[in-house]
Amino acid sequence: MNADEPDWLETTAARSPVEQPQDRLWLLLVRGAELVRCPLPASGRVLVGRSSVCDIVVRDASVSRVHATIEVGEKLTLTRNEQASGALVVRSSSLDPGERATVRVGEPFELGALAAVIQRGPAHDHPLPAPSRSVAPHDAVCVDPAMQRLFSLVDRVGPSNIAVLIRGETGVGKEVVARSIHRASPRAARELVTVNCAALAPALLESELFGHEKGAFTGAQQARPGLFEAASGGTLFLDEIGELSLDAQSRLLRVLELGEVRRVGSNRARIVDVRIIAATHRDLHAMCLDQRFRSDLYYRINGLTLDVPPLRARTAEIDALIDAFARSTDARGAAAFSSEARAALRGWSWPGNVRELRNVVQRALLLAGAELVRVEHLPMELTSGARAESEGAPLSAALKEIERRRILEALERCEGNQTRAATLLQMPRRTLVHRLTELGLTRPRSAR
Repeated sequence: MNADEPDWLETTAARSPVEQPQDRLWLLLVRGAELVRCPLPASGRVLVGRSSVCDIVVRDASVSRVHATIEVGEKLTLTRNEQASGALVVRSSSLDPGERATVRVGEPFELGALAAVIQRGPAHDHPLPAPSRSVAPHDAVCVDPAMQRLFSLVDRVGPSNIAVLIRGETGVGKEVVARSIHRASPRAARELVTVNCAALAPALLESELFGHEKGAFTGAQQARPGLFEAASGGTLFLDEIGELSLDAQSRLLRVLELGEVRRVGSNRARIVDVRIIAATHRDLHAMCLDQRFRSDLYYRINGLTLDVPPLRARTAEIDALIDAFARSTDARGAAAFSSEARAALRGWSWPGNVRELRNVVQRALLLAGAELVRVEHLPMELTSGARAESEGAPLSAALKEIERRRILEALERCEGNQTRAATLLQMPRRTLVHRLTELGLTRPRSAR
């Protein structure tokens, strides 16, 4: 195993002494906020799966023991293993066990829950070249290593035209990530149009997204372009896409497949050139299994998945976020908060994530006025915790005990599998490993 490889991946064979370094092929795998490159031979077969017999070992629950075969020759061919239970999706179609499909260099496909693509380029001593720049916008804080990796990946996928699905709890900053992708793309000079799918009334869906002609319905006194037309040449951000009805999903899929819209009341198709970024706090894969979300639409929007960790998994950023929100609200900036108030804010679990923290900071500054923000200016739930701390019941110790119990319960439910436990706890696996060390818990071996 290469020292630079993440703990969920291992490359073994997949190398050829006769290939030209400047023209070699690489399999790029994206898992959460991590992107790694695995070398492929100039010709031959490469097995990919969880088993140690594979040339590329991917330790992920969504990947089968022997998941797929990559054949490198005059053409690139993917074959889903006969016994594979995980998905192998090419051009929005899930291959059946034993089925083969030809792919082109640079064409994305899906391996279990991982996004993948085969690219050609020079060899490197490390999985990825260092990013040439940071695209984190002025309103993003990137202190936590997971967030730094996330925005490094944004820097790489931004210049492409691949559809991106951003996953994360409500309030974690999914729209900030979407704006960063748009700013890193060649479409940055055009508009980023945001659609809150949860707020779209079914009766107005077609008119809002696709536009309407004059007289198309009662109240349509003039023609009006829809949001797809407004975003043409730019990016359309479909926030909370998991809230769309099945009927709305069907209409959206048709536009994405054809690249054209028809305004309500019109027979003329209008070509639109739109990059799609979608976001959700829901498990769309599970919704597909329950037939609450169209699998063909899921594969269409899920060219690449980015996971934004919750604030409780990146507590090192709380102070920096307090400072950023304070600067935007109060001339005193970071100096407006007492050390006791900061301690109380650091000790809270933030179920509403960054959005909740911003609201609390702005509310506290409003209540404090010209005074220093103290504990009594914070919401009751934070205040009571801070008072308990001052009375001899340390808040941090209580929170650590709660976190300890939650982690142990998750590991027990997942039979010691850290990857599945991290998913259940909605935190990156590396964060879970770090918390196990901090809390003094014995790290169980991951189930394979």
